[in-house]
Amino acid sequence: MCKNNGFILIELIISIVILSILSLTALPKFLDLNDDAKYASLNGHKAALIDSLSMLKGKHIIARELNHLDVNGYTLNFFNTHNHPATAYSWEACEDIWFALMNSDDIEIKQIYEECEFRPFKEGNFIHFHGGTGVVSIK
Repeated sequence: MCKNNGFILIELIISIVILSILSLTALPKFLDLNDDAKYASLNGHKAALIDSLSMLKGKHIIARELNHLDVNGYTLNFFNTHNHPATAYSWEACEDIWFALMNSDDIEIKQIYEECEFRPFKEGNFIHFHGGTGVVSIK
């Protein structure tokens, strides 16, 4: 009686085909991880900005300064009664808000009326801050 100690060729081919099909179905999921990581990081930046604005609001209320507040070497202006920094229709105000509150240099900043848009990555969505309402969102 002869004992079989290995796989026959057809078993190996079937195993390779099954593994190929499994890898083809799983591959697109792993290719999408880069976009998921960027979006998660963007949400982290958004949450950090919201928290920083909340602390700034408290600091502004305690300081009882009506027009401005100095934060990390930047002067943030408050032209509204909502206790959040106003963009004052200038790109420099948006830049001051970001650099005073966040520790990130590589950023694209846009300013449209009372709104600031911050893009921490070369491509992708913006973190949107409305200077009139203080709302932070991702666009």
